[in-house]
This record gives sequence, structure tokens and C-alpha cells, in this order.
Amino acid sequence: MIDDGLAACVNITTPVTSIYLWQRKRETAEEHLLLIKTVKQRYPELERAITALHPYELPEIVAVPVAQGLQGYLHWVEQCTKEKN
Repeated sequence: MIDDGLAACVNITTPVTSIYLWQRKRETAEEHLLLIKTVKQRYPELERAITALHPYELPEIVAVPVAQGLQGYLHWVEQCTKEKN
């Protein structure tokens, strides 16, 4: 994702325990949460890459809009995720 310019940064958390319902059954799994920084324009490509690589049939992928942020950081994310012509 980084090398392909789909994300500027990916944070990988230590394992978290997830408890959820899947196909009407309570499941528990140890998972890593990824916080992936990208821009709105690259989201569709990023989602396709995640679903292609992820082992789950239905991975948790959610986009959270950025209301505000340090201007320099937001600019850096934009520069890192610019599509190459």
C-alpha cells in the first residue's frame, strides 16, 4: 500500500481481541488493527487492495473522514498518495 502510493502511513496495533457475530455464531479472534492514512481519491483502490490481500471473507474496512488536522501532515499525506502519471 505504501509502495504503491495508496497510503502515506500504516499503523499496525498490537493484537486486539475481537468478539463478534459471524453467520449467527459468536466468534472471538486475535487481530491486528491497521490505521491507514490516505486521501479520498485513493480510497477505492485502497479498498480493492485490502480485500484482495485480506484472508477474511468480509474484512472490517471503514473510512473515517478527517474534519481537521495539522496542515503540514495533511499535505504530506496528499503528496505521498498522489497518482503517478
